[in-house]
Amino acid sequence: MKKISIISFVIILTTFISSIMLNTIVNKKLIKEDTISLKNKSVLLAKTITKKNLKFEFDKKVLIKDVIKGNVKGKVPTNKLGKQKLTVKYKNNKYVINYKVVDTKKPIILGGTTKTTTVGKKIDLVNKYLCGDNHDAKPKCYIEGKYDINKVGTYKLKYVAKDSSGNKTTKNIKLKVIEKKNSSSSSSSSTTTTVKRTKISTYIKKYKKKNTKIGIDVSAWQDDINWEKVKKDGVEFAMLRIGYGPSNNQIKLDKRFENNLKNAKKQKIPVGLYFYSYAKTKDEAKAQAKWIIKKLNGQKLDLPIAFDWENWNSFN
Repeated sequence: MKKISIISFVIILTTFISSIMLNTIVNKKLIKEDTISLKNKSVLLAKTITKKNLKFEFDKKVLIKDVIKGNVKGKVPTNKLGKQKLTVKYKNNKYVINYKVVDTKKPIILGGTTKTTTVGKKIDLVNKYLCGDNHDAKPKCYIEGKYDINKVGTYKLKYVAKDSSGNKTTKNIKLKVIEKKNSSSSSSSSTTTTVKRTKISTYIKKYKKKNTKIGIDVSAWQDDINWEKVKKDGVEFAMLRIGYGPSNNQIKLDKRFENNLKNAKKQKIPVGLYFYSYAKTKDEAKAQAKWIIKKLNGQKLDLPIAFDWENWNSFN
């Protein structure tokens, strides 16, 4: 009976000492102990390691393996601004990644420097420019300065774009208010205008370098294309319009697209696509992207698919 008591005391004492040693190791490494499990007679210690004070740019690609070092698959989500928390389990350890997503990129303003209107004709200057941002669907865009559409003159103004993170972009612009043209005199003096065309060889000579490729974008506006001649003339790639819209609430297929795709591929000219979009919402743009995928029906492309916004009023 005494032997059993002594053995029990030794086991309890050994367990107590082991526990103290493990806690000492944990505290020494500044790691919080989660669980202790026995497996194959060896003690496995699960650790929680906290990563703090990390800061990532909005929508930036951040791999988890770059943060905790190891062959860990996955990305750190950066599509939401503010303080974030991500928990990852890797090699019997639990990593808690505390980080902040910030937006430091300024909005963009595109659209030249000068706009023109006639006396008395209203002009929406804000929507005459493309005002976009990497985070805000609708950044705050406005005009600074005064102008009078009822008075002929050139007005120096400032276009301002500001996002919700406080990033601000400005652009100096001019508004020209001119006299109305006399319609009767202009119609009587009208003449036929000949469109001046430039050969592709001119652009190849001017821009072709070791690190560039010279290509074209085409649509139904170019009518039937002799793709064999296009190849011989030195064109190295082509972006083909697949469609446009919505026009009358419908997406339209470019009537020359299928023929252009087939014949460009026949000449082994690398091709990509573009879609002329009037989309005003994310849902409209997504619907158009799905339409493009459906129309392609699994056909492979050499180059990307691009969205072409030319009506900036719609884009804004």
